[in-house]
Amino acid sequence: MMARGVLCGGGLAAVLCALALAGCPRGGGKGPVGPGPGGHGGAADAGPTATVPAGGTPAACAQATRCMFHPGAGAYFVCLNAADGACAHYGPACAPADHCLFDPATHANRHCDKVVMGKCAAPPGDFCAPADHCLFDPASAIYRTCTKITSGRCETFTDPC
Repeated sequence: MMARGVLCGGGLAAVLCALALAGCPRGGGKGPVGPGPGGHGGAADAGPTATVPAGGTPAACAQATRCMFHPGAGAYFVCLNAADGACAHYGPACAPADHCLFDPATHANRHCDKVVMGKCAAPPGDFCAPADHCLFDPASAIYRTCTKITSGRCETFTDPC
């Protein structure tokens, strides 16, 4: 099922995805989510998400399909409704496009060659950081912009992203 330029999975997830994106305008947004469940192509490779024009569209449209870390599950999931660095509604498992994952055991971001159900299924690789410097902050449990990254860990967080 397609919802505003984003391919949604089947069943209940498709309905929730379509509903979450129904009010979103088409446009360039945050970009595509990484590979779908299990680290393979699929729903998450659908392309750009919707943008939020000034003054009117719900916040859910800003990051309607971003792949985000769920601290309770210790895995990555498609976020269907995000605002202020936090996800209010998660969808299916996913992997960030750059395969740079937050490792809850070490609190560092590390490259992962094999992502299965939103978790690294191989020994973690080198330290990494997303190009946009938007990292999961384990202290606040939200995504925040990082201005100084050392060995995959943020030393200086600023605003939610």
